Amino acid sequence: MSDHRIVEVRIQGLRCIQQLSLKLEGVTALIGENGSGKSTIIEACEILKRAADRGFGNFFHSIHGGWAGMGSDRVALGADIESRGQRMRYDFAIRRSNSAIVLESESLSVSKDGENYREIVKKSGNRVMCVGKNDNEWQGLTHWSEAEPNICYIHEQSGLEEVRQAVDALRHIECHVPLDISPSWVSRTVNRGSLLRDSVLIEPTEGLNLLGRNLANVYHALKNESGTAEWGETLDWIRLGLGDDIEDVGFGVDPAGGRIALRVKYTHLVDPVPAAYLSDGTLAYLAIVAMARAGRDRSLLAFDEPDLHLHPHLLARVLGFFETLSRSHPVILASHSDRLLDQLDDPVQSAVLCDLDEEHHTRLLRPNRQAYEKWIERYRGLGDIRAEGHEESVMTEES
Repeated sequence: MSDHRIVEVRIQGLRCIQQLSLKLEGVTALIGENGSGKSTIIEACEILKRAADRGFGNFFHSIHGGWAGMGSDRVALGADIESRGQRMRYDFAIRRSNSAIVLESESLSVSKDGENYREIVKKSGNRVMCVGKNDNEWQGLTHWSEAEPNICYIHEQSGLEEVRQAVDALRHIECHVPLDISPSWVSRTVNRGSLLRDSVLIEPTEGLNLLGRNLANVYHALKNESGTAEWGETLDWIRLGLGDDIEDVGFGVDPAGGRIALRVKYTHLVDPVPAAYLSDGTLAYLAIVAMARAGRDRSLLAFDEPDLHLHPHLLARVLGFFETLSRSHPVILASHSDRLLDQLDDPVQSAVLCDLDEEHHTRLLRPNRQAYEKWIERYRGLGDIRAEGHEESVMTEES
């Protein structure tokens, strides 16, 4: 079990999302039409992660596009965090003022019972305040930025354990989008690298990066730093999907020095197969195994379209990995795959339909258990029900 778990995400004013709250437990599978808000929820999780680091304003402009495409002059995000026997509620809101970003509000509250919250961080007028260590005095920050959340600075200056835990939980949100598995010949045609197939500079790593660009480094760390028993377990995970013909995963050294590339050794082949020549599905599966085996301290894992490139057999294995990971921390999967829905342990608990209302704002619907059990008598799963066009018959809007 992770020390910190993100158990609820709140979003206001971000792209097509006017206002929603998404409760998280186990695996949450986001489904819905294109443009219904699934990827926006994943992006909101990444923005929450960035709120705990310095330079948020620059990130928001340069990476998330500033206010381009936003549905409002005000964006508010929040998360509920379970940490060491207590629940914390963090929220911040930023608004546009001419061409600048202004911090409108920020707060952190803690609760022992999940109901009665005590505020320990708040924005008051032109200052961000945090409660003193004796719990009855408020003190202002020596540094305050009106352009970004200040939770990082509060953590550095206040010494409050609750703030440290909140920052740690936000920083350990992990978000992924479809992996870059372009074939080497395609990458050469358009004169760019193939992130998962090319050699990479040897660097320390704690987990799989966005797009899987450090895949070779993750396996290098798993093989050389995790111990023989854990590496053996990693190979077992690989063989579950790719077969017992997998002998080992190793590395080729770039003659220029300082760089490595992934290679897979099959028992029936004399030479290892370089990543450049592995199939798309094989490479995607290896990347997801690396993701699952590394990054043990994450508080939330969010993955947009994890099913791409995967044969249904591999998808079943991958979903099993995510179900296992969800015992430690919540997992969000955004997918168009009916096969993934059919294989969920409990689709009534896990599936969330993103749908657009009459004003083209995202609303969330979940399966009604009684309706689902009625329809499942004739279909193999929720994906099969959806494929036949009956999803609205089993979905009800979240209260």
